[in-house]
Amino acid sequence: MKGIQVKFPDLAGRTAFVTGAASGIGRAIAATYAAFGARVTCADLDKAGAQSTVAEIEAAGGVAEAVGVDVSSRAEVDQAVDAAVARWGRLDVLCNAAGIFIDVTPSAASDTDLSKVMQVNYMGSLYASQAAVRHMRPARSGSIVNLSTGGLDKPRPEQLAYVASKAAVTELTRCLALEVGAANIRVNAIAAGYIDTPMIRRNYVDDNGTLDEARWNETLDNYRSLSPLGMVGEPMDVAWAALYLATDMSRFTTGQTLRPNGGFVMPR
Repeated sequence: MKGIQVKFPDLAGRTAFVTGAASGIGRAIAATYAAFGARVTCADLDKAGAQSTVAEIEAAGGVAEAVGVDVSSRAEVDQAVDAAVARWGRLDVLCNAAGIFIDVTPSAASDTDLSKVMQVNYMGSLYASQAAVRHMRPARSGSIVNLSTGGLDKPRPEQLAYVASKAAVTELTRCLALEVGAANIRVNAIAAGYIDTPMIRRNYVDDNGTLDEARWNETLDNYRSLSPLGMVGEPMDVAWAALYLATDMSRFTTGQTLRPNGGFVMPR
C-alpha cells in the first residue's frame, strides 16, 4: 500500500532493552526480539539467568548482552539503560517484563508487602520508561511495552498487591502514551491470561522444594476449562504480542492493552 512499508515482522537494525529477561515471559520476549533481528540487552536482578538467556540467543545466531539490574533502583536502571545506548548506539524498544508476586489479601496486606511489589512492578516500569524516553525523544522514535496482568479483569483476593501494581502500570501506559505520542513514541501494555511460568509454578512448590504435580495439574485443568480455546498460555503467546507492539506493524497503536488470554475474559 502507498506510504506504508512494513516487513513482517522486522526488528533488523534495532535495539531492545528487556527487563525480567532471565526467565519466563521476559526471557521469551528477549529471545523473540533477537530472533527477528534486534540487538537485545537482557536485564535482570538474576544476572546469571540473564546470561543464560543471552547464551540461548547467541546459539540461535542472535546478538545480545546481559546486565544485572535491580529495577527498584532508579540509579541502577538509569545506568543500565544509558550503558545499553552507549553500546548499541540507539534504543528502539523497551519492554518492562520484570515483576514479583506476593500472596496477600486486602484485609491482611502490610505496608511492607505493598511497598515491595509496587517498587518493583510499578516504579521499576516507571524508572525504565523515563530512562528510555530520554533517549527516544531526540530520535523521535520508539516503542515501550509494559507487562500488565489479566488479573485486572478478573482478580482474586490474594492478588491485591500484584493487581494494584499492574493497574498502576496500565495507567502509566495510558498517561505516557498521551505525553510522548507527539515524539512518535508508542506505549502499550499486555494483560496476559494464565501463563505457565516459573513465577506461577513457585506457588505450587512443596516445603521440600518439589512441584506438587497433583495440585498444579488441577489448577491447569481448571484454567483450561475456563478458556473457550481449552488451553493455558505459554510465554511465547505473550512474546508474539510483544513482538507486534515492538514492530512497525503496530505503528497506529498506542495507549492500548492487548489481552492474549485464551478468551478467559472478554471485556468490552
